[in-house]
Amino acid sequence: MQEISEKQRRTREKYAKKGSVSNKILIYMLVFLFISSIFVFGDRITKATNSTNDIMVMLSPIQEELRNKTPFLKNIEGINVIITPLAKYMVAGRAVETYDYSTSVASFRNMISGQDNYNEVAIKDVAIAYGPMALEENHNKMIYVMSGSRRISYAVNDNSLITELGCLDVIKTYITNNHLIAANSDVEELINKIDKDDYVQITGYLVNATWEKGVYKFALESSLSRDDVGAGACEIIYVEDVKWIK
Repeated sequence: MQEISEKQRRTREKYAKKGSVSNKILIYMLVFLFISSIFVFGDRITKATNSTNDIMVMLSPIQEELRNKTPFLKNIEGINVIITPLAKYMVAGRAVETYDYSTSVASFRNMISGQDNYNEVAIKDVAIAYGPMALEENHNKMIYVMSGSRRISYAVNDNSLITELGCLDVIKTYITNNHLIAANSDVEELINKIDKDDYVQITGYLVNATWEKGVYKFALESSLSRDDVGAGACEIIYVEDVKWIK
């Protein structure tokens, strides 16, 4: 390898130092621009990411099927319930309707209909609209009714919604009816606080639940799909946490 002269070495060092200084100046400029953008656009970014509409239109339920679906026993109001977890689950959106089965009116109505056997286990139904159906302009084009029969009924009162989203079948995929089982008393309090038109995030597990009362056996089996409708299409959620989205 050919050796370089002392003059060549000094020249190389000179330009190397210049390049190092230039790189430092470039880095400082980038940092300055980044900090400036926070001051200039920070408030705008915060408002956008904290906007309920912006958040809701991006969210859809997150479901992760479990490999280990080992059942466990839980005593609920004196009833031994066998709960089988099927998938980790999180759903967030607008609570378009709720039904609390702990009220005296609900208890009387369900005793007559024979549905009261489920009340102690699944204490509340919360129908949640997410994605585009959580947006205020779309919500105002819908009618929702929950009468305590473990069902949610809804209808479109503005046909422009069907035109915008494609068809009624598409709309149905953004509405989910959830039967909630509380993991503990603290979570039960949170569930009881969910009101119509709240924006909430519910986290827990999709489960099957079975139990006996006397000689009778009862079961709640969760859907694992967002595309199904009718009997068996509801999500049975073993709730571990509820958060409110502002």
